[in-house]
Amino acid sequence: MHGAYRVLTADGRVSAGFRWPDGQESGDVRTRLEAEGVPFDEAGRARRSHRLTTADLAALLGKDIAEDVEPSPQADDEQQSAAGRFEKQLRDNQTKETVDGVLNVLRFWERQGGHLAYGRASETSCFPTARFGSTPGSRALWPL
Repeated sequence: MHGAYRVLTADGRVSAGFRWPDGQESGDVRTRLEAEGVPFDEAGRARRSHRLTTADLAALLGKDIAEDVEPSPQADDEQQSAAGRFEKQLRDNQTKETVDGVLNVLRFWERQGGHLAYGRASETSCFPTARFGSTPGSRALWPL
């Protein structure tokens, strides 16, 4: 995939598991990014000014993200219920460190303008999404 080396972890670091696709370039990803003008801090994180939010991604795709979408009360209640089931399920099956990490990532996603969608099965799943459009039921993109 062209440009895959530009996808960093949520905190702006090069993923420890990154591998160049077969037949493509090799070398140090950070060195390559720095050569392209991406500055890194002492902790090895790309500067926030060089990271894209969900709104930035939407703009690059020529899409509008709804800022003032008001879900219906029923949808909001359903969302809260699913979020509660997801968190309970997480706490019942994972270590405190994992629970804290997952919830921090999901909160970070929401602060960046992203949205969370939850499954409706007995084992509740959670999907970080970006919404396009300004009406309830607008299209959602699952970027992760």
